[in-house]
Amino acid sequence: MGPWSAGPYHTGYYAYSETGELINGGRLSAAQLKIFIQMLRQSYIQRPTRARTPPPSPPPPSQSASVPHPDPWSLDPSNELFEEAPSIVPVIQVTLEYDPWRVNPDDEGEKHSDIPDSSSTRFLCSSRLSSLLARCQLVLRVLPAPSGTWYQNYYDRLVRTRVPDPFLLTSGPVAHGNVAVTYISRMRNTGQKEDEIPMCYISAEPPTGSGKRFVVICGDDMGTVYITKVAKRNEAVITTKEGKKFPRAHTCLLGDGTM
Repeated sequence: MGPWSAGPYHTGYYAYSETGELINGGRLSAAQLKIFIQMLRQSYIQRPTRARTPPPSPPPPSQSASVPHPDPWSLDPSNELFEEAPSIVPVIQVTLEYDPWRVNPDDEGEKHSDIPDSSSTRFLCSSRLSSLLARCQLVLRVLPAPSGTWYQNYYDRLVRTRVPDPFLLTSGPVAHGNVAVTYISRMRNTGQKEDEIPMCYISAEPPTGSGKRFVVICGDDMGTVYITKVAKRNEAVITTKEGKKFPRAHTCLLGDGTM
């Protein structure tokens, strides 16, 4: 066959590769190339086989996978604290007789049922005035009172509700049925004082004169503040700057002290 050897391969004076291409650019004939390939396959020098990486074997099943772990964010129906929500939610219809956004007059009456209806300052307990009482003083007039009380000596004098709570003194809450008020002491150099007085011994003071701020204490406009245009002591009706008219008995003068 000739003096062939492992590639580069030599035959005669020429060397050639396994493709049959000679160094001088020529090529082996078909018969020579066939014999060369057969000899190459029988030779101990062979092209190394390319190694193939076997596919990864599946991981062994974890023993902990079969053990369920509780979800801290889910509810367990078997828990005693878990209660199924009712399938039917009661529907409350808002009617003219029942409105959840309005104070029930019957409830308001029961709350202050022990306050006499004849008390002229019963309006101080109304929720429609609570916001105003927290910001403004209402002017009240002291009525005749029995002896042995501080207010017996202040008959026909004016007092004012405390701000921001007309039922709370500096020392604590007043007794039920009383109002916390401030007044000017009749003694010299003692200045303003505060104390509580029963509602039955005070009355609302209507405004007198023009430009006076007052609040309506009953009726549809209860809790509304107006300014007087005409308010005479000897007349039963007050006229506001807007032209509205109210009975004097349905009004109460606002004091200067506000918050």
